[in-house]
Amino acid sequence: MRVVRQILTVGNTLGVTLPPELLEVYELRRGAMVTIRPVEEGILIQPAIMVSPLSPGQKVLERAIARRYLRALDAVDLLGQENRLSRRRPL
Repeated sequence: MRVVRQILTVGNTLGVTLPPELLEVYELRRGAMVTIRPVEEGILIQPAIMVSPLSPGQKVLERAIARRYLRALDAVDLLGQENRLSRRRPL
């Protein structure tokens, strides 16, 4: 699909409208986020990929971080116990 659009004034900036057919195909609504970047052929506009704190991938990452943190905390605790034992004086 090739569409010609005019650049319009939008507030203090410029903008381009998108045809309803494209909005529907890409499930874009008012307020949707898009990424805009230059490419060799011109300008590429894509739906933005947003990572939600509730997304499954984020939960996996949170668990991995928590496991590493807890391992480190356990290691520090063990070192502390060893230091306390080595500081005790024999009776």
